[in-house]
Amino acid sequence: MLENIESCARNPENEDSRNVNQQKTLSSNPVVDGSTICSRFLHVELELNAHLRRLSFSEPVHYIYNPLEYAWNTHRSYVETYCVGGQTILFLGMNPGPFGMAQTGVPFGEVNVVRDWLMITGEVGRPPREHPKRRITGLACKQSEVSGTRFWNFFRKLCVEPTVFFRHCFVQ
Repeated sequence: MLENIESCARNPENEDSRNVNQQKTLSSNPVVDGSTICSRFLHVELELNAHLRRLSFSEPVHYIYNPLEYAWNTHRSYVETYCVGGQTILFLGMNPGPFGMAQTGVPFGEVNVVRDWLMITGEVGRPPREHPKRRITGLACKQSEVSGTRFWNFFRKLCVEPTVFFRHCFVQ
């Protein structure tokens, strides 16, 4: 299935400078060299993200948050740690919450769970324009993402350790 996604994501017409920078990141980053499931997954994410950059929005959209851009370090750490292959269950999130993935780069990424249970650390940057009421403070965020809290705490109680959960599941 990942191969199908990869082939759909390929586009030889990546001409703008952001895509060129993205390609440099792909080729110069040994973590994204395609040799492991984790690496292939990150590669596909970067390619799909290059397609997203081409989207443009009109009024009333003023703010665009793309955590795969400004929270790449923590997101990459999450994928490198927990996308191990052999997982048979995939949970997909649709929309990064303002106090979850938008802050951490981790799907359903309630800050306390990401930091204290998943043990993900790292710097989180900021989007080019931030809404004054939705500032990015990364892993220092004091607000909680309700859906992320519910999701991860359910599996935390059920599995106790993240490795038990990720043996069978992955969240994206």
